[in-house]
Amino acid sequence: MPYTPLAVARRLSVALAAAVLTLLSACSGSTGEDALHLDTDGDTQTYRQGEDELVVGTGLPDGFPAQIPVIDGALSGGSRVVTGQGTAWTVAVTTDKALAAAVDEVRAGLTGAGLDEVLASTGPEGGVLGYEGTDHLVQVAITPADVGTALTYTVAEKAI
Repeated sequence: MPYTPLAVARRLSVALAAAVLTLLSACSGSTGEDALHLDTDGDTQTYRQGEDELVVGTGLPDGFPAQIPVIDGALSGGSRVVTGQGTAWTVAVTTDKALAAAVDEVRAGLTGAGLDEVLASTGPEGGVLGYEGTDHLVQVAITPADVGTALTYTVAEKAI
């Protein structure tokens, strides 16, 4: 697998999340339910500590909201974080579409799904789009890739 900026960022975020959870576990000196637990199942790693959970894998994460459209392309990774504050998901995908076409498709898909665009900062070097729906907040980071466009969706449940 080539070391594209997206691949490096994904690996760094996984390593950082694991390091943070490990540090928290070590600092707490906890055992039992409060200790950090790691489960590996194929391409998926699950980190648990108490009621909190981080799941990192190579596809669309479990529970990803069906009403949030993701651009067609190659999924390179996804994660789900569950805490007492709610659930959030990330999805990394690369499409063969040019950057401007990818931005247009993301906008059309998310507004067509009933989300309001609340942030739009895009240009030839990429950018970020932000959306708010009844139940979710969505941010999409968009960057040019070697071939096409790389997108990272971050979706979070709205706090009640």
